[in-house]
Amino acid sequence: MVLATSTSLAVARSPWAEVWSLDRTTPHQGSTRPPTATPRPTPRAVEVTYRVDVRVPDPDGFAELLAATMADPRGWSRANFVVQEAPDALYLVVLVEGDEAQRLCLPYDVSGEFSCQNGPAVVINAKRWRAGVTHWPLSLHEYRVMLLNHEMGHLLGQRHRPCTPGEPAPVMYQQSGSLRGCLANPWPLDDEIERAARHDLKLAPAFGE
Repeated sequence: MVLATSTSLAVARSPWAEVWSLDRTTPHQGSTRPPTATPRPTPRAVEVTYRVDVRVPDPDGFAELLAATMADPRGWSRANFVVQEAPDALYLVVLVEGDEAQRLCLPYDVSGEFSCQNGPAVVINAKRWRAGVTHWPLSLHEYRVMLLNHEMGHLLGQRHRPCTPGEPAPVMYQQSGSLRGCLANPWPLDDEIERAARHDLKLAPAFGE
């Protein structure tokens, strides 16, 4: 499943349905120069803006950590994405309790436990934000960074990735569910950055699309 961290689906209408419809060059004959690779142009930066809606008590600075994570040179900015908050943004990042996460993530069933990216919205479950998961061996701060990078990665068009036991998990692996012998990791791996930097995957539909 690409758009949510849960793997089960519920048959229900999305709550957002009303607001979005969502070579080489060859030398001249006779030349002794070998063929040279055509330089690949550097992709232009892709700018993505979001609004933040915090619907639970927030003593830890949700919006501030989100902004810091998106700007961090270890994150999706390495893939030439500029992701930042703006008041008129067409994407929404919302921090809510589990029952509201369940409603906002429909038709995906997150069991009131998980977070998701659904259309123009990234829905972060406050239960996970506050406490993380028991199998996560790193700090709560690092769990939160992983959670943000994972769900915002979906917004940027990135899909779930498998992991190899004994190696760092891709940030697009579902680490909130289980590590399955992989090493906990809050940041996109080099190959994830390389894939994302192609900028050929469609972004999530924004409000109004």
